[in-house]
Amino acid sequence: MKALLVLLLALIASVGLALFLREDVGYVMISYGHWTIEVSLALFLLLDFAIFAVLYLMLRSFFGVRSMPKRLHNLRTNWQLSKAQIAMTQGIIELAEGDWKRAEKHLLSHVNESKIPLVNYLAAAQAAQKQGAIERRDEYIRLAHESMPNADLAIGLAQAELQLANEQHEEALFILEALRSKTPKHPHLLKLLAKLYEVMEKWGDLQQILPELKKHKLADADKLSQLEIKVHTGVMHNLAADGEVSRLTGYWRTLPGALRSNTDLMEAYAHALLETHDIETAAIVFAALLPKAWNSELVLFYGNLETCDNAKQLITAEGWLTTHQKDADLLLTVARLSMRSKLWGKARSYLESSINLDPKPAAYNELGRLLEQMDEPDMAMSCYRSGLAMITRQSANANMLVELPKPEEEALPALASS
Repeated sequence: MKALLVLLLALIASVGLALFLREDVGYVMISYGHWTIEVSLALFLLLDFAIFAVLYLMLRSFFGVRSMPKRLHNLRTNWQLSKAQIAMTQGIIELAEGDWKRAEKHLLSHVNESKIPLVNYLAAAQAAQKQGAIERRDEYIRLAHESMPNADLAIGLAQAELQLANEQHEEALFILEALRSKTPKHPHLLKLLAKLYEVMEKWGDLQQILPELKKHKLADADKLSQLEIKVHTGVMHNLAADGEVSRLTGYWRTLPGALRSNTDLMEAYAHALLETHDIETAAIVFAALLPKAWNSELVLFYGNLETCDNAKQLITAEGWLTTHQKDADLLLTVARLSMRSKLWGKARSYLESSINLDPKPAAYNELGRLLEQMDEPDMAMSCYRSGLAMITRQSANANMLVELPKPEEEALPALASS
């Protein structure tokens, strides 16, 4: 196209020159010493053009031959880069497809010709880890560092992610904390640290970076909220395990009101108090928790707490009957508290109501103990047999996965409350 355009312009110029010289051809005379040359203007212009063209072609050929080695080198380099790009692309495709061995081979086949060998080495490290070749993985990470020394952060994060996936927690922690000393607010670094701290249950360290996670919104609100609850739960558990009773209660008081009203945290705090043997405070927390998050397991747990003020516990539990009068577990709990206060008649009434609503081995056992206390051994034995029959039936159902005929339970005659 370019040659055609030049030819067209030359043709137009020739026609224009011919028209210009048609009326008066003109001449050019050159005199040197005794010599005189006279030619037509058209011939002179033609000779000038011819000489210019010859000189141009000679110079172009000279410079073309001179630059030939460089052009050949560039051609060879481009060819190698093209092969390296094709090999890297194929390796990444195979990595995504799960063909780890072939991916590793392709990623390394032309890595020395690649413009970005860092990508090849990091992808090869991932392929090696997938094959369980940890030593090869670490060698590729080292080569990645050598190929691009100023990419320490990117390489370190990639290495830590691989170690996390391979459950090399201590190694990943060493790298991430070293990187954090240089870039303390890097978002991806903070996310990896949060994940690692959670896995390693380093709740104090996780608590320190929690404000940054919130500030940069590095997770959705629900996830951050759950993580915050998990952190505070873990911290309280650690304080309880260390026997730090005063620090545990002090820590709880420092929490915002919204968190102290959170039912999950309230339950965690109550269990932490029990770990420190502070049963009295734990009972108070459970009593405040249950109306907010009614739970049969917690109701039964509350009934097993032996506090110094059993009467207060009983009044609290009986107060819940106004809204949960058909709850068999609550009736069992109130019965146990009544027995602890030696209110035998009241306890018997609650146990019989619990059994009528939802018969359970635990209720039969408690009623048997109560009847023994009331000097009614025959009735007590009948209760024990009914409870044992239920346990046997449940065990058989669980082992054989078939429903056995339900034995008839002996009717309990109504007894007057004492």
